Amino acid sequence: MKAEAARYQAILPLRRLFLESLHAQVCYEACHDQGWADYYHLIIENQPVGYAAVKGMEELGHRDTIFEYYLLPGYRQHAAHFFRKLLEETNVQYVECQTNEPLLTALAHAFAKTLHEELWLLSDDHVTHHLLPGALFRKRRATERVPWLKESPGDYLLLMDEKIVAEGGLLMHYNPPYADIHMSVAPSYQGRGIGTYFVQELKRACYLLGYLPVARCQTDNSASRETLIKAGMKICGKTLWGPIAR
Repeated sequence: MKAEAARYQAILPLRRLFLESLHAQVCYEACHDQGWADYYHLIIENQPVGYAAVKGMEELGHRDTIFEYYLLPGYRQHAAHFFRKLLEETNVQYVECQTNEPLLTALAHAFAKTLHEELWLLSDDHVTHHLLPGALFRKRRATERVPWLKESPGDYLLLMDEKIVAEGGLLMHYNPPYADIHMSVAPSYQGRGIGTYFVQELKRACYLLGYLPVARCQTDNSASRETLIKAGMKICGKTLWGPIAR
């Protein structure tokens, strides 16, 4: 058994199987799209039976964090042994995982000194029918700005009495067909159910574009989590990270 450096195109057939088995958003898909990762085949008798992906925890150019790990079903009893081989082959110091992916999650619990929660991951669960009288949901015009934001606003707005009260959109940085919902509500309009209604309408727009709506929020942000849940989403996992005990 060994771990051997490989190119992305070489591990891609195995990664397609990984994505098919996961049926969920991959938080760090951009690492693959932007070339911010290195790859390793996991090999038995000269046959690749899995792969691992390594990225940087703090710096894009570093390769110190195992964040994706897959073995074909018939070889998963060797998961811990391959993980040790990967540690021998690389200088990784951390492991990062999504708890809705059980293989790397189990290895993270086995090999990390400690694990820290970072993000709740949410998927769509059911359709809601919240009403907000007088609200107008529409696309943002290119010249429109959002008063409470310094950065660029999303592609959608919510207006009440001709005033912008919420902004947000859909980020396409996940593996297809998932789109990441993001939004913010004007500070003076928070606590009125506006965020819940806005997420509901963003979900509707997402489906009409042919994507599946998902979302994430910090694990200590209970207000955002509850807003997303009230809009028909459910928690499907969380992200964990921690230093590896060597």
